[in-house]
Amino acid sequence: MKKNGKKIGKKGKIIIAIVVAILIVAAIVAVVLFNRKKSPDDDLYEDVTYEYTASYYGGVVEAQQTLEVQRDSSKEIDQVYVNVGDEVTAGQALFSYKTDDLTLQLEQAKIELESLGTDITDYNNQITNLTNEMNAADASLKPDYQMQINELNTSLKQTQLSQKTKQAEIDSLQTSINQATVNSTIDGVVKSIASMSSTEGAYITILATGSYQVKGTVDEMNVGMLSEGQTVTIHSRVDDRTWTGTITKIDTEDKAQSNNNNAYVDTSSAEQTTKYYFYVALDDATGLLLGQHVFVEPNVDESMYMIDESDDASEEVSE
Repeated sequence: MKKNGKKIGKKGKIIIAIVVAILIVAAIVAVVLFNRKKSPDDDLYEDVTYEYTASYYGGVVEAQQTLEVQRDSSKEIDQVYVNVGDEVTAGQALFSYKTDDLTLQLEQAKIELESLGTDITDYNNQITNLTNEMNAADASLKPDYQMQINELNTSLKQTQLSQKTKQAEIDSLQTSINQATVNSTIDGVVKSIASMSSTEGAYITILATGSYQVKGTVDEMNVGMLSEGQTVTIHSRVDDRTWTGTITKIDTEDKAQSNNNNAYVDTSSAEQTTKYYFYVALDDATGLLLGQHVFVEPNVDESMYMIDESDDASEEVSE
């Protein structure tokens, strides 16, 4: 009997321990639930704040205005007066065309024009003489004189037309010679110069100085987070300086070229994504350098990340 009683005592202790554990857990749960409930005198609304992680995008400082100087492929370049990186001013010579052939053509055209002028004078003199002779001749001879005069008038008109055409040719040649030197129309910095054999695209590209913007890149997964008119903060990559600006354009029609300097900073995927350009007008560009790489941080209203749980709070109070 004692043996059996001893076994029953152990089981009783186990049961008691389990019951105690259950009571402790129940007490903890009750305390938690009690603390979650609020009295009607407490605030009925509670804002839950979600952490906002700033996103940064790569950007580069560039000129707001770009001058692309085209070349006349029918002309041969003589001299180039600037180099990449040179600062130029409006009216400064950039390059010139060879004019040797044009000068020869111009001289030849002037000689031909002078010859046409001489022909016109001769025709007018002949017409005058024949007219005088016709007036003094017998009536039977006048039709013959008139025929000669008509032929001379026809030749005169054709020569006068040739004279106008030749004069236009001379004017064009003279203009080409006068415009053999191509000048810059803006103050800026020479960004690129194509080879002399190149006939496509701009021959010389100049970036205007004095007014900068930032060209950033954003991938297709994050382009929806940006909007035109949104304010941004520009961060230097080398120190703690910042600038402010506004997104003026998001160009989803033009795919951005791959460039590690302009890569999206917070990307967590190695997958290839399409990137697009967006442009930021700066409030003040003091301290920024043309071609400087920067970080662009969109200014986001953090209230967008706050959730109003007034309904949940009201339900808890009513329970």
